[in-house]
Amino acid sequence: MSFEFGKYFKLIFNKEINEATTYRKKHMPKKLFKYVSLSNNIDCPKDDLYCNNIVDLNDKKFNALNNHQLWMSRFDNLNDPYEYKAMYLKRDELANKGWPLEMLDGYIDKMKAIYLISSFTKNIVDNMPMWAHYSNNHKGFCVEYNVLNPKLVYPISYEEERIGLASTITSVFDLTYKLYKGEINDKDEEFQFIMTLITHFGLIKHKSWQYEDEYRILNADLIGNSAGALVPLLEVGLDVNSIYVGSQCSSENKDKLKRIATDLKVKIYEMYLDDEIPNYKLSYRPI
Repeated sequence: MSFEFGKYFKLIFNKEINEATTYRKKHMPKKLFKYVSLSNNIDCPKDDLYCNNIVDLNDKKFNALNNHQLWMSRFDNLNDPYEYKAMYLKRDELANKGWPLEMLDGYIDKMKAIYLISSFTKNIVDNMPMWAHYSNNHKGFCVEYNVLNPKLVYPISYEEERIGLASTITSVFDLTYKLYKGEINDKDEEFQFIMTLITHFGLIKHKSWQYEDEYRILNADLIGNSAGALVPLLEVGLDVNSIYVGSQCSSENKDKLKRIATDLKVKIYEMYLDDEIPNYKLSYRPI
């Protein structure tokens, strides 16, 4: 039986948060895939800053993989400029009740800054659009992860309509203030409910993104003063299972990935289009 967003959100809005978490954990994938872009521009002139920056970025990605780390970004640094825009303020309603809209806008920005995000898919590695869009036209690689802690994994809900906020956003403000004043603690049922809603604001995207079949891991980071951070894989409940190399990956980058696979003691494959079968799909073979 597959995960049903209707059932999941019904549990949340019934304030059965533990039951909702248990239901989500039960239905999360045991494997997740992450596509990573690389550039094939390896031989850079010494004075070519742009080229050398690309090589440096490649090396950072290789080092993170080899060191059992995961790069996690802020919402503002993801490729969709409309991240965290699934909700909007009902301005007239809020203004009529005397709420300062600029303050609430700022509060939403602060909520968004709480989290570091990393995106994955459960689509296996034969997804041509994912290779094109997220691994620089097949020049990069894809990592298959074992999911060790499904509680940290959240599916993306793809919707046609945005959610209007009025009472929810004011409740967030009121409850956070009560927590700060010591009038409630973080186990308060209403506070738990509101914080669960805040988490899910970043897990809704427009239906046009549905082909990605995206899952996210969120990691709270209250400092919020950087573009992102490298996080140990075990901290986010993941372990590297296999590496898949794009069909257009350079020989230099492929060799680096082969050495990393040896260090990590995991299998490594290369992608190709099998010309001897009628199916228009990618295949992979060990290297």
